[in-house]
Amino acid sequence: MKTFEWTFFPAIKHKIKTGISLFIIGFSLSVVYMYFGLYWTFFAIVILFFMLFPYFTPTKYKLDKDKIIIKRLGITTEYDWGKFRRLRKGQRGFLLSTLPKDSFLDRFRGVFFYLPEDYEKKKELFEFIEKQLKKNRR
Repeated sequence: MKTFEWTFFPAIKHKIKTGISLFIIGFSLSVVYMYFGLYWTFFAIVILFFMLFPYFTPTKYKLDKDKIIIKRLGITTEYDWGKFRRLRKGQRGFLLSTLPKDSFLDRFRGVFFYLPEDYEKKKELFEFIEKQLKKNRR
């Protein structure tokens, strides 16, 4: 049984960008605190947490012959292969879409998987996904 697993954690991979963004976030929160008070600062922290959640937390992907599993900070999402119809490859990863043809709804109906830049098994992974999609189209 073939299984593909990888972890994507951009905050660790891009340390300079992470440092700059943390400095800007800290500066912005201090300005909000000075001008608007503690209540609005807390509100800004909550909003920023949810917006930047995928960047500052690791995402674990697991694809096997039965299902697709995505784990983020204690949240596990599982998908069956039968839900997806098409694979679209991109520069930073790939999209599994529920629609059989290209559509502007792909970004809302599909699931995007980020791949590390140095992931060695890309070719094997894409062949495996194509095989799973063909198997479940019947």
